[in-house]
Amino acid sequence: MVGDLFPFSGTKSKSEFLKITSGILSVFPNGLTLAPTGMVAEGDAVAVEVDGHGITAKGRTYDNIYHFLLRFKNGKIIAAKEYMDTLYAKVTLVDA
Repeated sequence: MVGDLFPFSGTKSKSEFLKITSGILSVFPNGLTLAPTGMVAEGDAVAVEVDGHGITAKGRTYDNIYHFLLRFKNGKIIAAKEYMDTLYAKVTLVDA
C-alpha cells in the first residue's frame, strides 16, 4: 500500500493529517516555505500550484512542487487534496 511506503500518501482524516504534519519542524527545523505560483477557482473549489523549499535537519535541500485542491463551504475548508512528487519526497526525506 502506498501509505506504507510514504506516510504522507493516501487519504487522511483531519486528525491523521494534523498528527503527520505536526512533526514537520523535526524534518525542517527552519520550516518549509510554500510559495503559491498559480490559482484557479471554480464554484466551491480552488486549485493552487505551490513551490515548496526547505533544508532538512540533515542539511539536504528540498525542492518540491505541489498541487492543492481545496473545497469550501460557508467560507471554511471542508476538504483538501494534496499532490506532490512522492518519490522525490521519499528519497529526500525518508530514505536520506
